[in-house]
Amino acid sequence: MIEISKSISSNYPSRINDFAELLKCTGMGTDLWAAHHILENMNYTTELEQKSLEAIIKYSKEDSVEGLGNRMWLKEWYEKKKRRP
Repeated sequence: MIEISKSISSNYPSRINDFAELLKCTGMGTDLWAAHHILENMNYTTELEQKSLEAIIKYSKEDSVEGLGNRMWLKEWYEKKKRRP
């Protein structure tokens, strides 16, 4: 998905919203993976950033190793962007 998201962003920017439709797929963590790839590899709008962050925040609340990983990822992302959650 890394290469797919990078390719869409570079070669087909008009299709980023099509990729973002994956944020609506909650089965098997598809929304989570899409959110990470949007924020890490694509040129996104403020609205798409918010939707992606909402998906990751949802998973970060889980009491699991995955939840912890997402909390750590969010902390680093906010620090990198110099923003507060």
